[in-house]
Amino acid sequence: MTVWGGQVSAVLVPVSRQGTMLLDTIALMPVAQGRGMGGQMLAYAEQAALAAGYGFITLYTHERMSENLALYRHCGYVETHRAQEGGFRCVYLRKALNPG
Repeated sequence: MTVWGGQVSAVLVPVSRQGTMLLDTIALMPVAQGRGMGGQMLAYAEQAALAAGYGFITLYTHERMSENLALYRHCGYVETHRAQEGGFRCVYLRKALNPG
């Protein structure tokens, strides 16, 4: 969770699932968007996943969220598959983590 201007502006919810850290929720309020915070949150999650011993980190987003998909791909995430989740078409992505 990140606070900006006295209010919660970003939330990251990692979940251990099937040998990977799944980023179940990544959310930024409009005031936090366009400030590099999304990339910082991803980098933080990747370091936490490495520290916990994971070799991969995964996430998903709605297939219409083109800005999210562009950011994730820019950060090295690769699409693994698409699936229907709760009535929504989701794109699943994964990134291999390399110890520094």
